[in-house]
Amino acid sequence: MACETFLQNLYDPVQHEGLTEVKRDAVKGRGLYAANDIAKGAFINADDTHLNLHIHRYQWEALNQFVEDYPDAHMYRQLRDFFLSYGFENEPNGLSGWTVSVANMNTFSNHACNEEDQSVESTDGLAYDKEEGEIMFSPLAYRRKNMFMFTVAARDIKAGEEIQMDYSSFRTELTEEYSALLKSFCDGEGLVPVDFEEYKEEL
Repeated sequence: MACETFLQNLYDPVQHEGLTEVKRDAVKGRGLYAANDIAKGAFINADDTHLNLHIHRYQWEALNQFVEDYPDAHMYRQLRDFFLSYGFENEPNGLSGWTVSVANMNTFSNHACNEEDQSVESTDGLAYDKEEGEIMFSPLAYRRKNMFMFTVAARDIKAGEEIQMDYSSFRTELTEEYSALLKSFCDGEGLVPVDFEEYKEEL
């Protein structure tokens, strides 16, 4: 099914005509916006999907232990915090661990606080049955693991509209702590501090 439908769309130029731009926001820091009308199912910044850094689960656990054992090792703590702030968990198809964008505009997509605001979603549905909570077999997914890092339009998006996605999909387990963090986003708090001193006139 994925090979017949997903790949057909992937190689269709029409599915890649959506343009985006990053804008600064006094509360959210930055946000990703549609620069033109984007049709449902179109890929969002598909060329950015290879610009990721992946850390395997055993490396992630070792990094967290290292930060705990050596709290003054600032760069290691910053590396851990970078993954936590901008990254997402991976489980299916041998990519167990964490992935973070290193130069990807999609990382500026803010959290959608309700279903109406959610305009994009990831392609992880190709291999993960959310209702059953089980990973499904897909030859495409096993051969091309980066396919799970694509973002697609969940509905038609109008030019100028902010592109947002549900951050709850970034974690394998939706803990109370992470749920509280998502709520804080919806209450107007940010996670990553940004200095806008030189950009005041743009806001």
